Amino acid sequence: MRRLAFWGVALFFGFSNGARLATEWRTLLQFLNRSSFGQVDPQFGLDISFFVFVLPALKVLVSFLMTVTSIGLVAAIIVSYLYGTIRLAPRPHASKQARLQTGMMAACLSLFIGVNYWLGRYELLTSDSGSIHGAMYSDINATLPAHSILAVISGLVAVLFVVAAFKGTWRLPVTGVAVTVVAALVLAGAYPALVEQFRVRPNQRTLESPYIQRNIDATLAAYGLDNVDYQTNYDAATTASAGQFDNDALTSQVRLLDPKVITKTVQQLQQSRLYYGFNSGMKVDRYNVGGERRDTVISVRELNLSGLSAEQQTWVNQHTVYTHGYGAVAAYGNQLTSDGLPSYWEQSVPSVGEMGDYEERVYSAPVRPTTPSSELPKAPTRRSSTTRMTPRWVARFPRRSPATVARLWATCGTSSCTRSSSVPRTSSSPLRRTRPRKSCMTATLCCACPRSRPT
Repeated sequence: MRRLAFWGVALFFGFSNGARLATEWRTLLQFLNRSSFGQVDPQFGLDISFFVFVLPALKVLVSFLMTVTSIGLVAAIIVSYLYGTIRLAPRPHASKQARLQTGMMAACLSLFIGVNYWLGRYELLTSDSGSIHGAMYSDINATLPAHSILAVISGLVAVLFVVAAFKGTWRLPVTGVAVTVVAALVLAGAYPALVEQFRVRPNQRTLESPYIQRNIDATLAAYGLDNVDYQTNYDAATTASAGQFDNDALTSQVRLLDPKVITKTVQQLQQSRLYYGFNSGMKVDRYNVGGERRDTVISVRELNLSGLSAEQQTWVNQHTVYTHGYGAVAAYGNQLTSDGLPSYWEQSVPSVGEMGDYEERVYSAPVRPTTPSSELPKAPTRRSSTTRMTPRWVARFPRRSPATVARLWATCGTSSCTRSSSVPRTSSSPLRRTRPRKSCMTATLCCACPRSRPT
């Protein structure tokens, strides 16, 4: 069973790492069939083929060795602990064989990490993290030295692990690992960020111009345009006369307003009420007004229930008071005011402009306001005719005639009842308000009353 477990774990990790390495077959095939480009990079002086064929293959190889070494080191420590060659109590101790095995594997891992840092120096020239591909000022003057220093530190830590494997003291390599972690955070993380923020950005154009020019030169060479002769000293001739294009027929349809840009401006200036908005944004259209074709940016003033305060979010307000938007806003697409704002030819509440008379209430819009069902007041549960009511329910809510129900509904004086002030009244049948009652008597009708359920 033990042998089966060992072989099973080894086969699992071997197959998983081999399968991941197999996906890089194209990179390895290009490395084996590489050829020279005949041009060198301006930073390291290496042939361009190194960055295209050799560097990716080396990165794949180093990554594979780091993964295998890490798995082997963890497995060696676990097996040594299970067999007792590594003990943590009463005091940490490791046998000579376990010390040599873990020390040499840790040294190999640290060495591979150093090689990875060293290859990272060359990867800076092919990075695409910024708006411009390649290494910029902070990469060359901050990240490149940091990778070099970290590569040297990792090599020294590997030497310390070899010494610890033979001498038996682990204090120095552990200290070296801690120094490597701190150096990676400071040199590879914080230092380049500080250089970019306080050195490059205040003088970015001057400092990064040489590196941008490198990118331009490499692009021209890649497309075979580096030897193009540019001729700019030619005599331009035109047959156009002064004021030839000063014609309203040509410029009247040139739009100056971007509907996506001015939506927020129109929202601030033409919203008029907090419960109105331009939820669908501004649209572009053309209308014949006064015999001329007018380029227009237009939108309707829709209802926006989210603009109501929490106290106003009641069932009555959402279903009987705030029910529709109002009017439209239309601005010239090719004109601006002296302040640079849209020039409106239909605006305000009530509407003022050149549209004439029209139905200003907007009950339907592309974006209709909705209220979640969880926010709506809950009506009392309706019972079937076969359900028997308790005497208390019958005593509190006795059957009443329609006239009595209407009178009680209109005279409900409970301050928390939101329906008491919304009942329509006519001059032919005035209803007098009574003083507030102790309990709401209209629970069977007023579903918005918070006291509509029996206690």
